[in-house]
Amino acid sequence: MPETDQAGARGDREPLREALYAAPPPPPHPGSSFKLTASFGVATYPSDGDDARTLLDAADRAMYVGKAKGRNVVVVAQERPQ
Repeated sequence: MPETDQAGARGDREPLREALYAAPPPPPHPGSSFKLTASFGVATYPSDGDDARTLLDAADRAMYVGKAKGRNVVVVAQERPQ
């Protein structure tokens, strides 16, 4: 997402996360209490890395922090504990 800061990237992911959670269960589980969730990690250039590999690693670590927090969240790389 070129020219997008952390707040913008987080804001762009929230509607997607909410829509996935609100979606009906996928077949073949009609009527189940299954909920689809998504955890997103957000990293931005240059604050979280200056190349694609570093940015991807930062976003991946942030995503796993979100999963450890209970899932279904958007975590910005700099928000994660060191």
